[in-house]
Formats: sequence, C-alpha cells, structure tokens
Amino acid sequence: MHGRFLAAQSVALRHNFLHRPIVDEYGLALQQVIELLLPGWRPPERKLRVKLSHDVDEVGIPLDLTIH
Repeated sequence: MHGRFLAAQSVALRHNFLHRPIVDEYGLALQQVIELLLPGWRPPERKLRVKLSHDVDEVGIPLDLTIH
C-alpha cells in the first residue's frame, strides 16, 4: 500500500538471519580485529541513547465525517 520493501522479499529471510542483529555482529567483529591490530586500543564507553521516531501515512482527523 505504501510501497515499502517487504521482509518476505529479503535475503535475510531467504538465508534465515532476519531476526539476527548482523550489523551489531559486524561491529563486534571489527572491534575484535582492531583490538588484535592495536593491542592498547579500547573502544569508547557506550552510553544508552533513545531516539524516538514515527511514521505518518495520513495527516488529519481520523474519522470519516461524510453523511451517507
């Protein structure tokens, strides 16, 4: 309806990793490589951040006020 990409069409679903946080896994793998190459390096401390967003498909009164 809104032209969005369906998860059913994704490589992640076809190869059974749709619910795995692969971006996080790639980040951890990169961290491990950097720690091997630079033994004194430590990643910066992480702090929890929340960034809320929303999706608006229609703007207006959510009622149909027309008389039938």
